[in-house]
Amino acid sequence: FENFLSASEILKKLGIINKAYLMIKPPFLTEKEAIHDAINSAKSIENIADVISFNPMTVHKNTLVEYLWNKGEYSPPWGWSIIEILKETAKLRPDIICHPVAFGRSRGPKNCKSCNREIEKRILEFSINNDVKILEYDCDCKKEWEEELMKF
Repeated sequence: FENFLSASEILKKLGIINKAYLMIKPPFLTEKEAIHDAINSAKSIENIADVISFNPMTVHKNTLVEYLWNKGEYSPPWGWSIIEILKETAKLRPDIICHPVAFGRSRGPKNCKSCNREIEKRILEFSINNDVKILEYDCDCKKEWEEELMKF
């Protein structure tokens, strides 16, 4: 973190935009922990970064994440978790963006087949204009996500 702060100071002095990338749901975090981690991380750099880009974890070949995923010990984040993070951080000073990769696929963030496309569309639209109203949406699978948050 100290390196990030030092580099940010240099960028600021040079007038260069500072874009910070924050991962959503790295290995070993529960869904609930991942939400809190992303929100708290964004708040900690609110006055440092000019743009915060949330990057939901995806499963790539020959990685620790793939190993854990194959053993059933990891799953990419829910789309609902991304929505929650964006809602909670939308009022922060920097621009908040998120461009999920492989949304709706087994190795990427997802909800259910009924709402995957709509949720992805709303996340991308939010990234353009930071309007929280765009993130208001409901689907039956949201209850499953809420139940998962209560497990731990």
